[in-house]
Amino acid sequence: MRTTQATASDVFADIAGTLEAAEANASTDWEMEFVASLIARYDADGESLFLSDRQAEILRKRARETR
Repeated sequence: MRTTQATASDVFADIAGTLEAAEANASTDWEMEFVASLIARYDADGESLFLSDRQAEILRKRARETR
Protein backbone atom coordinates (compact mmCIF):
# COMPACT_ATOMS: atom_id res chain seq x y z
CA MET A 1 0.00 0.00 0.00
CA ARG A 2 1.40 3.35 -1.03
CA THR A 3 0.66 6.36 1.13
CA THR A 4 0.71 9.79 -0.40
CA GLN A 5 1.07 13.07 1.38
CA ALA A 6 -0.20 16.54 0.61
CA THR A 7 -0.06 19.82 2.42
CA ALA A 8 -3.04 20.61 4.62
CA SER A 9 -3.87 23.62 2.47
CA ASP A 10 -4.01 21.37 -0.63
CA VAL A 11 -6.48 19.05 1.09
CA PHE A 12 -8.66 21.43 3.12
CA ALA A 13 -9.97 24.85 2.18
CA ASP A 14 -10.01 25.87 5.87
CA ILE A 15 -7.60 23.65 7.79
CA ALA A 16 -7.90 25.74 10.99
CA GLY A 17 -11.69 25.38 10.94
CA THR A 18 -11.42 21.67 10.18
CA LEU A 19 -9.05 21.15 13.11
CA GLU A 20 -11.37 23.13 15.38
CA ALA A 21 -14.40 21.05 14.36
CA ALA A 22 -12.46 17.81 14.75
CA GLU A 23 -11.29 18.86 18.20
CA ALA A 24 -14.87 19.62 19.25
CA ASN A 25 -16.08 16.26 17.94
CA ALA A 26 -13.27 14.03 19.24
CA SER A 27 -14.76 11.60 21.72
CA THR A 28 -12.12 8.99 22.55
CA ASP A 29 -8.71 9.50 24.11
CA TRP A 30 -7.07 8.41 20.85
CA GLU A 31 -9.10 10.88 18.79
CA MET A 32 -8.33 13.71 21.21
CA GLU A 33 -4.61 12.91 21.13
CA PHE A 34 -4.62 12.56 17.34
CA VAL A 35 -6.30 15.92 16.80
CA ALA A 36 -4.14 17.59 19.46
CA SER A 37 -1.01 16.34 17.69
CA LEU A 38 -2.24 17.73 14.37
CA ILE A 39 -3.05 21.07 16.01
CA ALA A 40 0.46 21.21 17.50
CA ARG A 41 1.97 20.39 14.10
CA TYR A 42 -0.25 23.01 12.45
CA ASP A 43 0.87 25.60 15.01
CA ALA A 44 4.48 24.78 14.11
CA ASP A 45 4.18 24.28 10.34
CA GLY A 46 1.09 26.28 9.38
CA GLU A 47 -0.39 25.69 5.94
CA SER A 48 2.63 23.59 4.94
CA LEU A 49 1.63 20.83 7.39
CA PHE A 50 1.80 17.49 5.58
CA LEU A 51 -0.98 14.93 6.02
CA SER A 52 -1.09 11.35 4.77
CA ASP A 53 -4.22 10.18 2.99
CA ARG A 54 -5.24 8.27 6.11
CA GLN A 55 -4.68 11.26 8.42
CA ALA A 56 -6.79 13.44 6.14
CA GLU A 57 -9.53 10.80 6.05
CA ILE A 58 -9.65 10.54 9.85
CA LEU A 59 -9.61 14.31 10.21
CA ARG A 60 -12.50 14.68 7.74
CA LYS A 61 -14.53 12.09 9.59
CA ARG A 62 -14.00 13.73 12.99
CA ALA A 63 -14.72 17.22 11.64
CA ARG A 64 -18.04 16.16 10.09
CA GLU A 65 -19.44 14.11 12.95
CA THR A 66 -21.36 15.69 15.75
CA ARG A 67 -21.88 14.35 19.22
